[in-house]
Amino acid sequence: MGYLNSRLPAVGNSIAIIEAGQSLPFVFSRDDPTGWTCTIKVLKNVGDTPSIERTITLDSNSLWSGHLTTTETAALAIGLWRIQAVLTNSTEAELQTHRFQVNEAWDTV
Repeated sequence: MGYLNSRLPAVGNSIAIIEAGQSLPFVFSRDDPTGWTCTIKVLKNVGDTPSIERTITLDSNSLWSGHLTTTETAALAIGLWRIQAVLTNSTEAELQTHRFQVNEAWDTV
């Protein structure tokens, strides 16, 4: 299981909404993470080439946690996106997917 956390957090099956250039924290987990690795992929549609792809290390709570940086989200096009955690070990793979939306940044005049 995992979740996204933004200023407007997702509730239930709703989609997290962020402004372009805002960081987006995430957490992915599984019951026993021993021997598993986590690679996140950010893409618009299933089958697309990921716009962002990187390996996430386990934190001290045995969770794969991190965030999309302000630079990363600023580079994403406005619209709906998927962040996928591809969890793998020597014999299995598991996919956890969460949706989020990038909106235009509001002027702060």
